Amino acid sequence: TNTVNALDQILSVSQNPPVLPKEKFISMMLKETSEIFPEKYNFVGDEALNLLFNKGVIEAQNYEMKSTQGWLLICVLKIAFGDGCTIDPLYPWIERTLKDEKITDSEKRLNRLKNKSITWLRQVIANFKNKERQ
Repeated sequence: TNTVNALDQILSVSQNPPVLPKEKFISMMLKETSEIFPEKYNFVGDEALNLLFNKGVIEAQNYEMKSTQGWLLICVLKIAFGDGCTIDPLYPWIERTLKDEKITDSEKRLNRLKNKSITWLRQVIANFKNKERQ
C-alpha cells in the first residue's frame, strides 16, 4: 500500500539521512520530498511544504539542534506525523524526548529522537505488513 511504501521511505531516510547544507536546506528538502514522497509532495504542494520546513528548522533550533541533521529529523517527523507532532498526544515519545531535562547535550537528544523514530517506524511497518498478510 501507499502508506507502507511511504513509511518504508521515511525509515530509509531516517537511517541514512542525506547531508543538506544549511544555505540550501529548504530547497534541497523540497527536492528530496518530491523524489522520495511524490504523492505527498504533489498533494501538499511547494508553498505549504516550504512553510512546514521553515517551521521545522525554527522548532529544531528552539531545541538547540544546530545541525541540519536535527533540522532534517524534525522536518521528516512533521511530514510523517503532521506539523504538530512534537506536541501531539498520539506521539508522546516525540515531545518527551525533546523536553527530557536529563538529556542536556543536543546531539544526544537528536540521536535519542532518531533512534526512537526508527524503532517506532519499524514497529508500525511490521504491524501493517502483518495485517496485509492476514
